[in-house]
Order: sequence, then structure tokens, then C-alpha cells
Amino acid sequence: MSKNIIRIIIMCFICCTSYAQDYEWDFEGENTFLFGHSIFPPELNYGFTAGLSTQERATNVYKINITTGEIENSQKVSWNNMSSGIERLVYIEERSNLILISGYSKRAVSENEKDSFYLSTVLMDTSLNIIKENLYYITDRSMFYHMDYVLTEDNDILLTANIWFDNPVVENNQLITARFNSDGELTDHEIIRFDTHPTCFTLVPEIDGDGYLCIGMWIFLLDQEFKLKEILPDHIGEFRPTSQIKAKRWGSEHYLIATYVGGEYKEFKQGSTIMYLMDKNFKVVKYTGIPVNIEFAYAMPSSVYDITSDSMIYLSNTQDAFMGLQRFTVSKFDKHLNHIWRMDFSRIGEYRYWMWGVVTTQDDGFAVYGTRHIWYPNSRHGYVIKFNKDGNLVSASDDHRPDIQYVKVYPNPVGDICTLELYGFESECDLRIFDQSGRNVYVSHRISNGPQRIDMTMLVSGTYFYKLYDKYGKELTGGSLVKM
Repeated sequence: MSKNIIRIIIMCFICCTSYAQDYEWDFEGENTFLFGHSIFPPELNYGFTAGLSTQERATNVYKINITTGEIENSQKVSWNNMSSGIERLVYIEERSNLILISGYSKRAVSENEKDSFYLSTVLMDTSLNIIKENLYYITDRSMFYHMDYVLTEDNDILLTANIWFDNPVVENNQLITARFNSDGELTDHEIIRFDTHPTCFTLVPEIDGDGYLCIGMWIFLLDQEFKLKEILPDHIGEFRPTSQIKAKRWGSEHYLIATYVGGEYKEFKQGSTIMYLMDKNFKVVKYTGIPVNIEFAYAMPSSVYDITSDSMIYLSNTQDAFMGLQRFTVSKFDKHLNHIWRMDFSRIGEYRYWMWGVVTTQDDGFAVYGTRHIWYPNSRHGYVIKFNKDGNLVSASDDHRPDIQYVKVYPNPVGDICTLELYGFESECDLRIFDQSGRNVYVSHRISNGPQRIDMTMLVSGTYFYKLYDKYGKELTGGSLVKM
């Protein structure tokens, strides 16, 4: 463990910040454009989203009207000869300011140079006008893959960043803990070295005590000064953390922790998303989740779920973009973790939607954001899609509405009768329901957009999986049903 002296880079020589007047986020060609983080503060009728453009080697920030989906403003931030990576947006309510925190890396180009890793902060007003910029050299590494933060009562930002060295010498892997003030100025940081990947994905205040827990494949206990105090075992009781996880305090005595299932847990198979209600000792009090029946599905770190002002929960699961189907799921739960409905999104033609996160909005609805892929020509476009609290489509960024297909299932769990509500399907579909052994137990032909009544009276209690097919037998989307 060691602490490095902060080296502040003079802004006027390096910063290449510019204002993007055209509000364009649909980058064409071979460019990769990824929306890495979105926030929709509950006191505002608009939100902010940030994404990486590899073509421009820049981070783009957008202000989005949550009712219309229109971009109201945009800002582009870049640093000479550096590659931007994962970013986080922080809204300071008392000052009505936005802070963009980004990790930047610079690869060595000769044997006499070293790789380098920087943290950048950009302070902006809500119109995305830049107030202040900072760039801090942190360490001689260039690979990093996740950040998370908490905002203190004093509006200090406590941030963790995982960094590893891009070679077999794993002793050089590092976890960075950093503290920023409300101007985005770095006031303290610590570098913690490990002999394996540090994987600290989600940061949450401790229930007993005034420290913090950073949870990933290990659990790091940080004290009130945000210094490493202890590394807890890689599993505690039933709880086994994974590399895709999010945790929040749930009341005064519990944590709400959601993660993807790397192996199996109870009835949840690999690729499912599971949500635990746990006490302060990580004992599972209750659990629920999104069961899936294919591999290569997971929950995106820091964006697995979000909570509304009335304690409703939107939980997500996304399936691998390179497995052909590329679809994602959002399920709504009440404050007792009872399932209300489930929405399964589908690809349309050449479009495949990769979801980076789900975030709640002012009206207690939600937005999903991520990247829409077009395989030929190879290009990826950022999107934000807004829904109300009933799961009805409100708006879609960049006129993506015609490219959206989804199925909403309710109630779920099912007594005897449930409803499948189809949206955006271009032609009639066939519905098939399978039990966990893969046996086809229900068939309905030529169903179309709108609500469809499904009678499951003759089926025994358990988990079932439904699939929709087009007239050629091609699978369009699917999801799960729980029969009570």
C-alpha cells in the first residue's frame, strides 16, 4: 500500500475542450460510441448522459429532455494524446452543478516511457457550460475498467477505480481510492496494490459504523477517511460477490444487492440477475431476480438496478451482444421485492440493442440507455429510451422509436391468467412456452401487437420460459414466467 503525491497537469497546455453545437450523437461509420453512464436527478425534468466516442477520442455529455427525448445541449471533452475510458456523472443538487469524472490513459510509445493513468474532472452548470477543469496524474498504468462513487453530506465525492497492468505481472494491479470536493478538485487519494485483479465494483455506506464497503469479487472495508481498513472473505455465508454488482443501503438495517449469477443460486441459473435483501452481516433475508435460460447474460456493473422515490425497483439483465440475439430485460418490483411486471426487449432486423443501464426518472418511471449496434456497416449509436411507471414508452432519443420491440408480461408471478403485451412487432408471431426441462407446454399462433391473454391454468407451479418466433421460425425475443 502506498500513497502518491498528486501531480496536477496545467490545463491550458493539455485540455482540448470544445462545445458541440450540432447535438449529434448518432456517429456513423466505423466509430464506436458507448453511453457509459446516465443520471436523471429526481428534482429535474431532464437528465444527463455521457459516452465515449473512439473516433474522436472524446467524452460526450448530453442534456436530455425526459418527456420528448430531445437533446437540449451537448458538450465534448478530450485531452491530447490520451484515450478516454469509463466515466461517471455526479449532480450536486445544492449548487445545481454537474461533475464529469473520467479516467484517461496514455500508452508508452518508447522503451524510455511508461504507461500513465489520469483522472479528469470537469465542473459544468446544468446547461453544460464548463466552469472548471482538472487533470490529475495517478499512476503508471494504462488499463482500467470500472469506477463507482458515493456523494457525502458535505458534497465530497468518494470514488474507487480499478486498474490493472497490461501484462502477466499481476502484482502490479491496483485499486485507487480518491476524494474530490464539490468543485471536482482532488483532495486525497490512495493506491492499493494487489497480487490479483482488485475488482471493486460498487460502493455503499456501511450499516454499522461510518465507513464504506466496496463490493466486487472481494469486499473491501474502508474507514471514514476512505482508507483501506480490511479485506473481507470472498464470500460470506450464501453471498458470493461477482464482477457485475450494485449495492445500496435499504433502510437502516439492510443492504439491497443485485448481481448476475456466475454459476447457480437456488432456482436461478447462470446468466440470471439476482437481487438480495441482506442484513448487516450479509445474511440473505429475501431474494428475487430475473431468471434467464441462456448463457452469456449478465447485469452491467453500477447500473444493475435503480430505486424510485416511492421505493419501486427497476432491475435489469442484458444478454451478450455477440451471441446473435442481443436483447435485454427490465423487471419492476415493489418495496417488498414482489414482482409486478417484466419487459423483454428484442432486436429488429439489423439493429441490436446493448443496454448499459437502467435509471429512474422524476415521474417514477425509468430510462434505459446504451448502444444500438448495426452490424453492417459496423457502427454503434448511443440511445436513451424513456418509459413511464407502467412500462409504457414515452420517448426515444434520435428517433429510435420505430426500432423498438418489447414484450411486457403481467402479472408475473402468474396465478392462472397472465397478459403478454406486444409492442413494435412488424408481423404476427408464434408464442411457445417451455418448462425448465425444455419441454414445449403451450403454443399460440399468430399473435400481434397489443395485449394477449395467456391461460396457464393447466400448468403446475414453477418457472417457465416463453419465446416469440416470426413466421420463418426465427426467435425474436423471450423471457420467463413464474406460475404460482
